[in-house]
Amino acid sequence: MTDDAREALAASSPRWPACVVEPARKAALLWVPARSGKLAQACERLALGYALLEEAPARSLLLAEERLRLAPSGAEPELKGAWWVLAGQALVRLQRAEDAWGYFKRFQASGGRLKGARVLADFALAGQKLGQNAEALSALTLASGQMAQLSPNFRQRVYLEAGALSILENKLSQATGLLDLARREPGAIEQRALARALLATALEIQGKTEQAASVRAEIADIWALVAGPLTPRVLPPVPLIGRRQPYIQAALASVVSAVLLFKADPKESQVLFRALSEDPTAKTVLRTFAAVKLKLGSP
Repeated sequence: MTDDAREALAASSPRWPACVVEPARKAALLWVPARSGKLAQACERLALGYALLEEAPARSLLLAEERLRLAPSGAEPELKGAWWVLAGQALVRLQRAEDAWGYFKRFQASGGRLKGARVLADFALAGQKLGQNAEALSALTLASGQMAQLSPNFRQRVYLEAGALSILENKLSQATGLLDLARREPGAIEQRALARALLATALEIQGKTEQAASVRAEIADIWALVAGPLTPRVLPPVPLIGRRQPYIQAALASVVSAVLLFKADPKESQVLFRALSEDPTAKTVLRTFAAVKLKLGSP
């Protein structure tokens, strides 16, 4: 593998300490076989696993599980944690959240710390799908401080998902700040609209109705949001290839839809609020807000 190829891989994947050359060399940021023998070969395999992760996550998973099956006799102890993390990230893309969570937690139980915005975002996605909101939010908060070199779309999605989780955890001031950051990122148009919708909802829950109305007025097409990103769908278990959409939990998506429709379609808004107020699985902050809106009735 050439230095140019390693540089491309390094830009998109975590650099495991055992696979990084000495800082004195120009290639300090590269994936390299910096050690001889088995470790050098394993670093190449790990780099290949990350090169395949986005387009062929099943192959990345196969690589990771092959190396893990060699333990403890054949696998390199310096890289065992790396294979757990790679397997977890691949399983997230294969929409196997519970299995992904298991690998991530095994890594953490061994004393490892998840690092890198992409790794943390994958851990958070698995956690959100399993209802582990507090751990997911903590991971996204860490990720938000490690995104300077990443794309606007990625940064926007992290802020957006962290803001959504902050609403669910009743950390509304934090949610407002994160969603304002998401709203200002030059990312995808649909993500910007979703950030505004979530921000308006966070402001409404806090009773800041005028500010919420101002933010809501920035959304060009609320119907596209309600019928698109805010509509729960049963997705087939196919790999997530390319840029994924932000993950918004169903109860929160219903609240956001109800807020957007409060004036545009009051009857439907009330139906959504009523269903949410009677949903025992919904977070208290959402049920309480829905009950308040029901008392207010149609505008």
